[in-house]
Amino acid sequence: GGYSVTTTLDHGLDVWDGCGYLRREVGQASVGDWVRLKIGGPEIDRPLCPLPKPNPGGPNAVYYRTPDVLSEEAAEFLGLMVADGTVYNRGFRLAKRHEDVVDRFSYLVESLFGYQTKRTTIGRTPAAEVNSTVLADWVTPLGGTEPNNKRIPASVFRSPKRVQHAFLRGLFEDGTVNVR
Repeated sequence: GGYSVTTTLDHGLDVWDGCGYLRREVGQASVGDWVRLKIGGPEIDRPLCPLPKPNPGGPNAVYYRTPDVLSEEAAEFLGLMVADGTVYNRGFRLAKRHEDVVDRFSYLVESLFGYQTKRTTIGRTPAAEVNSTVLADWVTPLGGTEPNNKRIPASVFRSPKRVQHAFLRGLFEDGTVNVR
């Protein structure tokens, strides 16, 4: 899961054996064992999680800036995308009947990427679109945005609490959770 643990060899760990957790000394654990760890720790030890660089696009690709780390703004954007965003092969969008949420999404997109969203409506629902294959390819590996497989990305769990709070602010902006 991207975590690093420093211990003495006789330190105890809870290791998953397939049915439950068993207490073992670190010296008895091996690479690939699943261990139970407390997520978190002192905030001072939690740096901002690095984000991937965009993939090289085709010869006509237009590049926009992308954040290097999961900042509070980037986390809120990701929360909105996990909650209500749609990624497609040529870009991504957020459609929401609350126009203030679409406005906030547009602000975050412009602030993070320097991209002016295209405002539109889907039926009667306000939406903001980003038509960039480079940015769509950048968002997808962050995780959690796949249709019918929405989840909290690992980078959020590895981030400081203030970044986790920003992600949750975007995720629960309207106070609802939908299975699909």
